[in-house]
Amino acid sequence: MDVSARIRDIIDDRDMTQKELALRLDIRYTTLNNYLKKYNRVPLEVLRSIAVELNVTTDYLFDLAKSPERPLPLNNTERKLVENFRSLSKPQKELILQNIIFMQNQNRNG
Repeated sequence: MDVSARIRDIIDDRDMTQKELALRLDIRYTTLNNYLKKYNRVPLEVLRSIAVELNVTTDYLFDLAKSPERPLPLNNTERKLVENFRSLSKPQKELILQNIIFMQNQNRNG
């Protein structure tokens, strides 16, 4: 799927109109429409603004990512936890997740 089609799909999924998006982007509706109909190339800065307004990544717009969600920023400790978690077996991962749920419940009730 090309970028224009992806943007149109996201707009439709969000029950948004091209006019609404153009207004949010502070560009004319006809300009956005020309981008989406591929009459004109979308400048990179406009693509970035579109991604921000639609709360997706530019990778998702370019069909380089399967998920539209932006990755969570991780500090070094969190990154190490994720890397180590990925190296565990499935039963070990399930045990870790159970422990996390247990500790969260303790914090809520504590």
